[in-house]
Amino acid sequence: MNPAVFLLAAVGAGFGWVAGNVGPGSLAISPTPATRMWSLVAGFSAFTALAVAAALGMSSNLLPLLSAATAMLLLLAVCDAVAGTIPDRLTATTAAVVVLLIAGTATAAPGIGSLRWMVIGAGLYAVLFGGLWFFSDGRLVGGADVRVAPIIGAVAGFAAPSAVTVGLVAAFVSAGLWAITHRAKTVVFVPHLLAGLLVALVVATPLQSFYADPSIGIGL
Repeated sequence: MNPAVFLLAAVGAGFGWVAGNVGPGSLAISPTPATRMWSLVAGFSAFTALAVAAALGMSSNLLPLLSAATAMLLLLAVCDAVAGTIPDRLTATTAAVVVLLIAGTATAAPGIGSLRWMVIGAGLYAVLFGGLWFFSDGRLVGGADVRVAPIIGAVAGFAAPSAVTVGLVAAFVSAGLWAITHRAKTVVFVPHLLAGLLVALVVATPLQSFYADPSIGIGL
């Protein structure tokens, strides 16, 4: 296996451990050993997914953006999972980092990424989660989910148009399974949105290749 996979996985584990400490700390909550452990595993898994996506054909020009975005979103996911809320300053910082990195990526590698789909992804996620929050009076999703969802939608759309819908489907499946197994009426969505994004990034290039294959008679 490519050593870069192990390197990214190790980096992810490190970020996960940091998130497991910094996330609860930002909410004045003492991190528990369990929080540190599952955060470490989440970071390891997230960055392994990025490595797999790169191995399957995702452009290496996207890795700086996706690595930084994943690290920041991991911190937000830990906060959401631990307390059901996310400090606004962390959300704003994450949004600023993502916008700057998308702009930098689009400038440095003009043929990589889609600014149009970035806007579509952010708008779709904002409308969907804003609507869920509004019509359920905050019972189905929380305000933190509404604020973070457009950031994830923007990353998904810029990286791969198919990741917008695939990521949403994967997130809702993950959240639904979690709600069923935990008999929960309310779900903190940011961890599931991050998981959905990573699943979508892994399958994005193979999906695009599949639908572009002239032998199956379908073209996108």
